[in-house]
Amino acid sequence: MVEAATTPRPGIELTPRVLRRWREGLGGGHPRAVLDAFVRRHQATLEDMVARELVRRAEVGRKPTGAHAFAAYMGVVLRERGVDALDDHELIERLSALVQADFAKGLYTEISVLSNFGREYVLTRAEAMFLRHRGWDPVPLLVDSPALAIIVGGNVIAVRTSMGHLAIHPERRGTINHLYADVRRAEDAVENLLDGIVLDYNTKERLIRFAYAIWDATRSKIAAR
Repeated sequence: MVEAATTPRPGIELTPRVLRRWREGLGGGHPRAVLDAFVRRHQATLEDMVARELVRRAEVGRKPTGAHAFAAYMGVVLRERGVDALDDHELIERLSALVQADFAKGLYTEISVLSNFGREYVLTRAEAMFLRHRGWDPVPLLVDSPALAIIVGGNVIAVRTSMGHLAIHPERRGTINHLYADVRRAEDAVENLLDGIVLDYNTKERLIRFAYAIWDATRSKIAAR
């Protein structure tokens, strides 16, 4: 659905862990010396493969776990911050083009694309507006499964996936518990807006009207506060 972000180099702690699992998967039929020699010859290639896989997971909005997975989100976040900064008309054009591209691929039903991708991003961007009002630095991610990244000190410290899971960076767990409550408040605020917006999103044109209505209502609600 989206263009690829820049691939970061993985942390030095990650590749040995992946290689250990790889060795375990091979079983005992291969001499350790042979495997060690293979790894030495292809170290750079293996690290690059690991890094690309981390970015691929970020590009589809997968829930990050270890520090390396959060770091892989940074390239996506840097790109998507610029997308979020577009005016509504430009962003709608971008969203519409991605929806149309998915229609053309024929990999998903139209209602699936409109709901799980289009509508989800529209609501995620509205939630980001409410979180920004509460002092956070959120970036809505227009990726395959739209997600919401929270930035602190130039780093991704949390990701709320399209499934509603809030993943916290392992180094920040226990230090930002108030984020859970603020994310919940943002989600509830958007749900309350939906109660007053009787618009469907089962065609691309209706999704566009839905997006404008949600974002306008969100800004009006914030301004009223």
